[in-house]
Amino acid sequence: MDPEEEHTKGGVQTPPGPVPNTLAFRVEEKSNMKSTKAKILMVFVFAAVAGLLTSGCATTLKPAPGAQKADGLKDAAVSSVAGVSIVAQSKGYPEQWPIEEQITPIHVIISNHSGQPLRLSFSDFALTEMEGERIAARAPESISGMVLSEPVRGYYPFEGIYNGYGIWDPYPFFDDNYARDYPRPIKLPTEKMMRLGLTEGVIENGGQVDGWLYFGKINKEKRPLTFRADLVNAQTGTEFGEISIPFVLE
Repeated sequence: MDPEEEHTKGGVQTPPGPVPNTLAFRVEEKSNMKSTKAKILMVFVFAAVAGLLTSGCATTLKPAPGAQKADGLKDAAVSSVAGVSIVAQSKGYPEQWPIEEQITPIHVIISNHSGQPLRLSFSDFALTEMEGERIAARAPESISGMVLSEPVRGYYPFEGIYNGYGIWDPYPFFDDNYARDYPRPIKLPTEKMMRLGLTEGVIENGGQVDGWLYFGKINKEKRPLTFRADLVNAQTGTEFGEISIPFVLE
């Protein structure tokens, strides 16, 4: 057959060219739909996680009415045993992120005038309740999880998620600026938690250290709580006292 006749149908001249690959188009279209569904699912997952993180309010402590208040410090109490003095302060953590939603920080100032070296170990500190449950202090590097910052202008975790799909409009009822105000996930431990945390070691006689201890999140139904510190000789491992400071939940 003449090549010209191949492209003539009903007297109408049709230009030669490849047959459109409809199968490839359908495969690509199907792939785009799957990708879109996956990204939409990511949005719902992010929203669910954000809801879980923001649903938990921070639990705060304050010294119980019977605790000996520390002079010059707000929400702080002091106790002394066998020449060791500990000030415990339950508020005022200098962090811009709401870490109190996941952990309970307590600032301690420890002075040693016992005549012996005092061991500093996270295992020596705990918050205890009347039923006997013990919430041990944790090393900063062992803490995991995340908290959410306040909504950040210009931050949008799924920027461009619908680009290329034309018909999709993720926020048909909101303006562009509103859609980009999202809380930012903050991973724990933060740099400040690592830097301000109490360091394990030894306090020699006549020495003093201060830093933050980190405890697990407290159940609001657990009250009252007592801050406890076991006093242990760093050389012999012998316990020579225990300091207790009562707290209540606000």
